[in-house]
Amino acid sequence: MEAWAFPRHRPQMYAPSSRVLRAVPRYYSFGRQISKTGQLAVMAAVSVPGVRSLVAKRETLTLPFAEDTFEQMLREISEVVDQVRWAAFRSAWHTQRIILFSYGRHTTCTGVTHVTAAESATFHPMASGTVVRVPEVLGVRQIGSWEMRVEESLPPWHRAHPWDKARLTELIDDARSILVTRIDPSPQPDWVPIHGDLTPWNLRVDDGGTPWLIDWEWSGWGPEYADLLRFAIAHGSLSTSEPDELVAWLDRHLEVAPEPLAQAATYWLDHRMYHHLRPTRDPEEVDGIEAERENARMEATALQTLAARI
Repeated sequence: MEAWAFPRHRPQMYAPSSRVLRAVPRYYSFGRQISKTGQLAVMAAVSVPGVRSLVAKRETLTLPFAEDTFEQMLREISEVVDQVRWAAFRSAWHTQRIILFSYGRHTTCTGVTHVTAAESATFHPMASGTVVRVPEVLGVRQIGSWEMRVEESLPPWHRAHPWDKARLTELIDDARSILVTRIDPSPQPDWVPIHGDLTPWNLRVDDGGTPWLIDWEWSGWGPEYADLLRFAIAHGSLSTSEPDELVAWLDRHLEVAPEPLAQAATYWLDHRMYHHLRPTRDPEEVDGIEAERENARMEATALQTLAARI
């Protein structure tokens, strides 16, 4: 299926038309701090045919299911939310998961649908905390071996949460209160509930200052500072490409004792998110995967430095 792929250097969002593509920057989870002015500039760029190719490109959207199944999914989603147009998010890692964005008549996002294999459906809390907003589940449908979870959309113009240790600690505590009664017992007596993928692109802030926390699929248990370290290393790696510089950034901003920080670092080194550093057997890698690998290797090297400090 041919579609507009955005952003050009590492496509993740796919829009079937330039009109839908223009709405994408309002909802796309930029990892960096992108201002509303910056998002408007991208929207203006995709509106001009000659300039559009600077930020997006035509590419085949590969679906993990047949196109008739996809059409059925779109019909099912339309029964839950107002959907005139759609866009799709696909990870650069060829995962089976796909996320569909529904748009109404005025290209306002009306819902976000997570499509996963039914046997590996992702976890999502059914309630928000006192501080953290969790998107509400609007409906769950199943088509064959695929589960569709339709959630409310984040507001447009949301941005990445900045580094603020005190505020992040408050948000992490609130996320723990959401998880503590909703996950299996801890495998370790001193572990705490964690979101599992607390990053600037998963912790969003809307125009009213409300923090929205999405993508809870790796929620579980981990060391005390696992979530804080995950956010810090993701935030720090956006501005550096050298492990030593990243470690220096973490030392300046985390202010956590060496032993508990080493425990958190060891936890992440053992985590499946770094399994993709192993050599791939697939020679047909999509654009951007090698850049992702290099960034992950840099993060892993920094984590090894922290883990060796016990």
